[in-house]
Formats: sequence, structure tokens, C-alpha cells
Amino acid sequence: MVWSEAERELLRGGDRERRRLFDRALLLLDPPSVAAEAEHARAWRQKRRLLAAGPRPDAELAAWNELLSPHLVRRAAARETLARELETAANSALEAAGAGLPPLALRYAPSPPEARDSAGATLAVLAAREDEERRRGAPLLGPHRDRIAIELGASGTRRHASAGEQKIVALSLLAALERLLAGRGRAPLVLLDDLESELDPARAALAATLFSPARQVVSTSSREAESGPFPGVRWKLENGGITRLKSII
Repeated sequence: MVWSEAERELLRGGDRERRRLFDRALLLLDPPSVAAEAEHARAWRQKRRLLAAGPRPDAELAAWNELLSPHLVRRAAARETLARELETAANSALEAAGAGLPPLALRYAPSPPEARDSAGATLAVLAAREDEERRRGAPLLGPHRDRIAIELGASGTRRHASAGEQKIVALSLLAALERLLAGRGRAPLVLLDDLESELDPARAALAATLFSPARQVVSTSSREAESGPFPGVRWKLENGGITRLKSII
């Protein structure tokens, strides 16, 4: 599991970044689901190509929608369950670390909303939008339009949280995923790139506490310091060379 510059967009960016986190997490938590995801991806590509190619017989689009509808229901159920699990685990990690932040909430809204109900209801709404999809030449409903919001208390994090708080919240989601994986007997190696940027020493220590249960953590920092947020072996990269420094207990 990796934290890098890209993960900062979890809160600052749009739903696409959060959907990417969810899809990555689902494959880590349930590796056998990769087969169903591959089938869904193939059907989705075929539908997109069909719509982009211009007018085709109605039966062709209807056939792809029939194939896709159970996948939309499966994906919506998986993402909704993951939202609840990540929310619970992240709040637990933040509370244990003494973050002092309002409760974190993950709000998930599938596209179409009927994906929460059944494959039949999903197929009906897909069929109702076929003409519009033909006019626009692209799918208008599906997991690529799912909405995932991250909120602190009653406020959206992008509008009201500081940069440091946003990073702590995003890190708590990664820490939550680490806990979920460890609970399934698949404890990951955690890689944290430039963990301390945007964080004062107190928040850097808080960020490290979020990952204290992790079995193995590799963290980088651009700060010169005799100590760091994690115990263990320290290395210094300078002028293309790596030097082992003293261990931190």
C-alpha cells in the first residue's frame, strides 16, 4: 500500500480519485473478484465502442445493458460495503491516535441509484436512457459516475479542513485499509512517501500513530532530523549515495 503525492487528491480532487481508491481497495480485499471485474471491463468497453460507432440495431445495445446490469449491482454493493467498513476503521484509527477531529463520514451514491435495488431495476433504467446515450455517443450511467464524498462532521473536508487536516483524514483512510487487510490475514507493506510534508511535528507524530499497528512501514522524509516519527532503521540519501544511520528505538 502506497501513500504518495497522488493520494493527496483523495480530498482535493473529484470523485474519480476516490473511486480509484475504492477499486484498488476492493481488489486487495477480495483478489478473486478480479475475474468479475475483468468481465465487467470487457463489457463496458464494448458498450462504449458500440455507442461511439454511431447508430446500431436496438438489440445490440440492449444485449450489452443486460450483461452489464448485474455487474453494476455487484459493484454498487461492494463499494457501499467498503464505504461503511472504511468509515468505521478510519474513525477507530483517528480516535485511537487522539486526532481530535469530528467524525469522518463516507457518503456513497451509485449510478444509477437503482443499482442498490436489483439487476432488473437497473436494466430498466439503462433501457430508458438508451436513446439519450445514442445521441451523446457515450454511456451516461454506471460506476464511472458513482459519487463518493468524504465529510468531517457536517462539513465537506475540501471546504472546511486545513491542508494538514485533509492529509490526516486521507492517511486515516489508508490506515483503515491496512487494518481491514490485516484483519483478513493479508497485512501489507506500507510505503509512505514524504509523510511529514504539510504536517507540523505534532501532526507528523499523529500520522505515524495511525500506522503504528502496521507490521512493516517504509517512510521517506525531506527533513533533516536526528529522530523521526517511526522507530526502526534510518537511512540517508545524499549525492546519489545511501548511508545507514543509527536506529531509533
